[in-house]
Amino acid sequence: MEKKQLKKRNVTLVFGGLLLAIPVFTANGQDRVAQPGTFDPLTETAHQKGASEPENTASSTAEPIPNAAVKIPGRIIVPSTTVARPEDIGFRAHTNYLVFVPQSIGARANLATGNNLAPAASITPDTTFAENPGSLGCIYQVGPAYLGCTPSNGAGHHPLGGSGAIAIVDAYNNPDAASDLSTFDSYWGIPAANFTQVYCLPSHGSCETSNTPPANDKGWALEEALDIEYAHAMAPYAKIFLVEAASSSNDDLTWANIWAAYYVDISGGGEVSNSWGSAEFSTESSYDSIFNNYNGEYYPVVYFASGGDQGTVEYPSASPYVVSAGGTTVNRDSSGNYLSQSCWSGTGHGPSVYEPIPSYQSSAGIAGTKRSTTDLSFDADPSSGASVYDAFNGGWFTVGGTSLASPALAGIVNNAGNFFSSTFQENTLLYSEYLGRKTYGADFYDVSPARYDTCTGIGTPKTLIGK
Repeated sequence: MEKKQLKKRNVTLVFGGLLLAIPVFTANGQDRVAQPGTFDPLTETAHQKGASEPENTASSTAEPIPNAAVKIPGRIIVPSTTVARPEDIGFRAHTNYLVFVPQSIGARANLATGNNLAPAASITPDTTFAENPGSLGCIYQVGPAYLGCTPSNGAGHHPLGGSGAIAIVDAYNNPDAASDLSTFDSYWGIPAANFTQVYCLPSHGSCETSNTPPANDKGWALEEALDIEYAHAMAPYAKIFLVEAASSSNDDLTWANIWAAYYVDISGGGEVSNSWGSAEFSTESSYDSIFNNYNGEYYPVVYFASGGDQGTVEYPSASPYVVSAGGTTVNRDSSGNYLSQSCWSGTGHGPSVYEPIPSYQSSAGIAGTKRSTTDLSFDADPSSGASVYDAFNGGWFTVGGTSLASPALAGIVNNAGNFFSSTFQENTLLYSEYLGRKTYGADFYDVSPARYDTCTGIGTPKTLIGK
């Protein structure tokens, strides 16, 4: 299938004359309006307090943290690209990651503002508390099991498997993406990635490896490093495509999704992950067809979107045609042994304002008339965040947010190998597992006592079965 033919067909199928007049901003333009990154006060985080969240369905609050759980003192850097601005709603997206800085290096972290994340970087990853491919693979039982699933013993215990492709859609350019992934793989002993970086032109131009890259952006660069590294970590033998949109406008990012689906299609099927979002807007449903582009002619593509880090519902997480990725806190004892998970209070979750409830939720008994986010969850609390390597910003970081959950869950679903024809079918499987009394407990962690809650969805993966 020729690219021009597919591109023309997708434009007709997906946009159908709907192309929105959304302004395109350069990276420099973004920098001019960006506010400095901020620190949360040096106080207990939600991870340390075990705070619970009210839910929109007939559900209980998140599982309380055991008394033996370690409290990690530190601060959270909110990158300027993660700040949600009212003027961006409906026009432009933000990233969904946060950087955690332990109190032990707090003096250096005090220097970090805006996109200047370098003072929070380390030469080597912190294995005393930060998660890694081995520890996360052990927790979710998608990699080798070992005693305590401790971060300190994670090296070499990463998951294996994966096939087809996972495409990551982000904005702007990380000039070190390929070398970042290579460094990450080498450190953790992961097989080298089959990696391709694709550059999208603005105004609905092509997305090709031969195009001029978009403008560099440090805030989005760390997002991209996080996304490609943990998608690859959960499915090392899947091809990884990084599709870089020309800007963070909704128009450019959703256009990049069309091309991402194309690259997944020609690789035999797989997943597309979106770790960005914005507050819901009244015309959001006009974009839904982009995430529901299966018409019987292509290999299967399943879409994922992070729930958000603002505690409220975001789009495209609210689309019924994505797997909405929620967030948990990983709780450990003083020796680093895994204890449990609980709702991460920063997770964007709840009922959509605009999207009706899909059949896979209503048939599972989820309350209400609107689409409920989230569907499935993964570690996202920055204070139980994961080690990410990003040379553009200075080295190793501990990164959390639902930006970690979306690509990691995409990798796990890829590794499970079901390759459903659409996201709707993938979500139908997940919710049917939720209803299966015998299979649910074996295949998923029930983070909420009520089984479903909007913060963590049906729970988190436990094994590759039923994904």
